[in-house]
Amino acid sequence: MRVAHIQQETAKAFGVPVSIMAGRGRLGKHCEARNAAMWLSWQLLKCGTSHIGREFMRDPATALSGIQRAGDLMERRAEYRATVMSLRRQLGNKRVRELTIEAEGVVHDVIDELMPAFVDSVIEGVMRRMRK
Repeated sequence: MRVAHIQQETAKAFGVPVSIMAGRGRLGKHCEARNAAMWLSWQLLKCGTSHIGREFMRDPATALSGIQRAGDLMERRAEYRATVMSLRRQLGNKRVRELTIEAEGVVHDVIDELMPAFVDSVIEGVMRRMRK
């Protein structure tokens, strides 16, 4: 998952176009969606503010401010918190699936690499026992 995917899903949930949400506009609804997407990127992807800032065409301090504002809004407004937390669950489940698939691939790679040596050692042990 990438920041762009979080931007798309957040824009859809808040009913704003991605281009406007990620743009320079300062209209409340757009800023709230942008801040939520920044907070979700920070939470789910563990991105730093430099990376988040680049993805939103902003500097790291502005990204940090957006993350903090989203946190403040979630404390003050139940509807905003519900929307962001719903997105977090939805996107988090997708992230867990991606990590699981990635981990399964790593496990298969390790098995593929280690299996021949393991089989050889088992065969060698069986042969030793048969010779005794």
